[in-house]
Amino acid sequence: ETATPTTMSAAAARRRKQLAKKAAARAESGGAEEEDPVTLRLNALLADTANSDESTAYEALQLAQSQVRRGVKTGKYAEATDLAYTVGLSLLEKHGRVSVASQLLAELVRVLNETHTDCNDEWIQRMSGLDSAYRDALERDGQMATDERDRLGRLHLKFLRSALKWSEVLGTVRLGDCALHELLGRHCWRMSSRAPAAEGEEGGASTDE
Repeated sequence: ETATPTTMSAAAARRRKQLAKKAAARAESGGAEEEDPVTLRLNALLADTANSDESTAYEALQLAQSQVRRGVKTGKYAEATDLAYTVGLSLLEKHGRVSVASQLLAELVRVLNETHTDCNDEWIQRMSGLDSAYRDALERDGQMATDERDRLGRLHLKFLRSALKWSEVLGTVRLGDCALHELLGRHCWRMSSRAPAAEGEEGGASTDE
């Protein structure tokens, strides 16, 4: 009868040691909680730029979207919007996956509106950075077909318009932030300047025939 309490006390002591060890580990890491498997997988995909392809980028997109939706559902709005931004930027700058990233940028604006996130200077800077990264990724892909390049240009136009509308609703400037107006205007100009060139190519082809 005396052996059972002794055994249970030993088990309880081991458990206390395990809990103390975990607490010490969290303290050393600044109190951060252990990352879940989805986050670990997402970070691994984003870090592996050497073996990046469309399928792995799409997997990263799906994982990021699930984490963003979970953040919104649990009320962690800042985490959700930050994740959408950082993953989208990584897909553009490090992986050059414009098509996949465009879906996450659309998700970002939806979440900014859904969570009533204020339009402030930090987010305007972020939008400017995403615009720059998007254009740079398009320019780096010299093998992209013209039709696909134009399609991605239209998607970016939609993103910038949505971002401008968000800044109007949740910002302090009537009719939207001036910097976003400038980004949108420049993008519209670039798209219009491409149209005559494309028409000229088509006309030249028909003339040769």
